[in-house]
Amino acid sequence: MAWKLVPEFDRQRMVEAYLSGLSAEKAAALVGRDHKTCIRALKRAGIPLREFQERSFDSRNCRFCNKEFVPTAGGQRICQAPECKRRGATKRNADYVARHPGRKAEKGAGYYRLLSPREKWRRWLLAGYGIGLGYFDAMVLAQGGRCVCGEELRSLHVDHDHKTGRVRGLLCRACNLAAGYLKDCPGRARRLAAYLEEQSSMNGDLCADTTN
Repeated sequence: MAWKLVPEFDRQRMVEAYLSGLSAEKAAALVGRDHKTCIRALKRAGIPLREFQERSFDSRNCRFCNKEFVPTAGGQRICQAPECKRRGATKRNADYVARHPGRKAEKGAGYYRLLSPREKWRRWLLAGYGIGLGYFDAMVLAQGGRCVCGEELRSLHVDHDHKTGRVRGLLCRACNLAAGYLKDCPGRARRLAAYLEEQSSMNGDLCADTTN
């Protein structure tokens, strides 16, 4: 049942039963709920959980640095040292890839370190814009490796319609930011261009057209 459908009376009753010495499961059973609902009510009331406070584990040695540490979970075999945590993530994901070729390993710092820069870029394009590397490379060739302003695309920015999500082309960073600040409005762009041309003609320093 959704939390908002749990009456305030039931929440208070579960809290009182828990404080009287009952476990979270028994306190929840009094009002016909599950233990997760009781735990949520206790957290909302700011009451610490006895089950987790009383739980303790024997010390053991880290599998990487061999230093003794006290685990916080039963299956913990690695200490909290940053280097050991990094090695653990790398090994865990490398083992997963080896056991399941072709399948996506769990997300984590160790897993993404195994990916090539091109694979990371492919995932970024697919997740952010729904296009593949082939489509992206075709856009680069179609535009001759240049932005619409004529600048070479040293840093590639995918331009897309924020309303529909449709990919429109590739822009340099400056043009991509300008399109966003102008809210993709052609009228604003034309009025701004007319203003800049007027001011430039008055100052006698017309900007060279880089598209020619």
